[in-house]
Amino acid sequence: MSGARWTEADYEAWRRRSGGTVGAPDVHGVPSPSGGAHGEPKARRAKAPRGPSALEAELAGHLAVMQLRPELEYRFHPERRWRLDFAFPDVRVGVELDGGIFAAENGTEAGRHARGAGRVADYEKRNAAAELGWIVLCYGPPQVRSGEAALQIERIVTARRAGETLALTREIDG
Repeated sequence: MSGARWTEADYEAWRRRSGGTVGAPDVHGVPSPSGGAHGEPKARRAKAPRGPSALEAELAGHLAVMQLRPELEYRFHPERRWRLDFAFPDVRVGVELDGGIFAAENGTEAGRHARGAGRVADYEKRNAAAELGWIVLCYGPPQVRSGEAALQIERIVTARRAGETLALTREIDG
């Protein structure tokens, strides 16, 4: 039920071959469901494994610099074929990237995460993960590109590995 883990050699080969943007090694190998509208049974055709998107590759690079090695395309659910883009199974922290959220503003077709049915499917998957004890962090291109996503992931994973929780407290004036 686990995804594949990139080794340091995988990262290095990917960086040399692609200049750090595309063409990461195929490390997936877990078929995903396709077809079927919301509420209908899904066809069980296996898709060809895909390499990471440019956004996933960018976040993977940031995390590698921080010495964080997530599982990629991790199957977290015991019955469904759902996968998390990045996962730290030891502390049940998952990361989902929503890359096509600004597509319509740029004059291109909206990505899956920007359409109603795609968003509903995302809600179902993320809520199921929460029910199984996972924290699922969700980011778009601005958070990944600025480095904000990697910094937050590092804080949360580090705290959970130390058995701590992150809590922000502030005084609220009455």
